[in-house]
Amino acid sequence: MPTSNSDQISLVLEIITRLNPRRTLEIGTGAGKYGVLCREYLGPGAVIHGIEGFSGYVGDVHRATYNEMFVGDALDILPRREPNYDLVFMIDVFEHFAKSDGAAVLRECVRLAPTTLLAVPATWYPQGAYAGNQFEVHRAHYTRRDLHQLGFAQVWRIGGQHVALRSQQRLELRSTLRRWALTTVAPSFLVDFATSLRDWRRRAVAP
Repeated sequence: MPTSNSDQISLVLEIITRLNPRRTLEIGTGAGKYGVLCREYLGPGAVIHGIEGFSGYVGDVHRATYNEMFVGDALDILPRREPNYDLVFMIDVFEHFAKSDGAAVLRECVRLAPTTLLAVPATWYPQGAYAGNQFEVHRAHYTRRDLHQLGFAQVWRIGGQHVALRSQQRLELRSTLRRWALTTVAPSFLVDFATSLRDWRRRAVAP
């Protein structure tokens, strides 16, 4: 099956673990990797539900990971769900809805949970159906400005993706992203020095 862009996995997981939702709904589970990550990092007590439009993608991973799976079109399933989630997220899914349908999905997300997280391609590229799955077609593109206008106050660019958060809770991720960038490109002694300096500053300003 086609898979979501790997660039944003660490950032998405960082955001989800900081939010620490007790009840989560994922729209477009695909292979189920984010369900697996949520199960591991949110703990056995977390309730994780998933929606997948293509029944051919749903397998043993989903049955072992998600508390409940709903198979079908999210536009049909979402209105029937109760607003008892802490987080709704869509990773490489929102671009598969036409913009009018995407707006309807987003309204349901806002109704169901106080926080919505999504990741979309930062640049447009065409994609057709895969193995007869029309849900894989790219139907819309969203710029950073578009996402802001949709209420996503926080938007991060990582690789070829925009990761966007619509929430009353504001996350400070700049230092984390800088640290990731530093550990990727800098020699190890510089990383060790920066870590020591950060720890010293924390001790110096501690009460």
